[in-house]
Amino acid sequence: MIDRYMPDFEIMKLWRDLVPRKKLPFHTRLESLSMQGYALDDQKKCGVYGALQGEQVLAVPLRKKKKIWLCRAEQIQSPSSDRVEPGCQYANICGGCSWQHLSRQGQLNLKEAWLRELFADITPRQWLKPLIGEGAGYRSKARLGVRFVAKKEKTLVGFREKANSFIADVSRCDILAPPLDNLLEPLSELIDLFAEPALIPQIEVAAGDEGAALVVRHLAKLSKKDLLALAEFADRYQVLIFLQPGGSDSVALFAPQGAEALLSYSLKDQHLKFLFHPLDFTQV
Repeated sequence: MIDRYMPDFEIMKLWRDLVPRKKLPFHTRLESLSMQGYALDDQKKCGVYGALQGEQVLAVPLRKKKKIWLCRAEQIQSPSSDRVEPGCQYANICGGCSWQHLSRQGQLNLKEAWLRELFADITPRQWLKPLIGEGAGYRSKARLGVRFVAKKEKTLVGFREKANSFIADVSRCDILAPPLDNLLEPLSELIDLFAEPALIPQIEVAAGDEGAALVVRHLAKLSKKDLLALAEFADRYQVLIFLQPGGSDSVALFAPQGAEALLSYSLKDQHLKFLFHPLDFTQV
């Protein structure tokens, strides 16, 4: 195990010779937070998921990305006063969220600091108060990965795990807007019914004020049984289902037939209603 308080030359030798090869746990202190979703040490040589600025942690290397070793916080030895218990049981694994262990005010402060940094060369005359929404159920759009995992004997649908390309094995997602938050497990069961689950690499999801839509990417023609299962899913969960056999220009509404192919959201104070396609960029 590497001790952060060893002489620098010994740390560097052990880091170079042992950590990349054997992925040994090591002690480190984190000095800053990255927009990539991890905390950085003072040398910016390692980024630790699940850690916060000012914390001393025991970290486990996961993989190297460019010049930074991505790590997981195995043990928090001196927790930050901004640390909170994540509301989601999958927060330490799933890459859909980065800062659930950081207090709500801490997240606001962090994002404001990043914004000010981006405008460092163009100082605004006035900074407005931040827009604050709900802490859960706020994400109305997402691209979910889909992968059949033979060892688990099932299809996983969701965000990728932190620091790798595996799909996180989760049953629901608290940050997705209803009804998307409870559709991960039903979608997994749906794709398992397909003749070839591996033909589905991703599903884009979108929610409006009065409905939700799924855009199913498929790499080959789906069977009649597959299409029937999709139609039944649309009816059961009251969602729009679009099929995407190729690029974005190939997206077409599949079910329910004859339904309006647009979602909507409203700004009640401004008496405005916006219509949007599930693949359109939207931000309120």
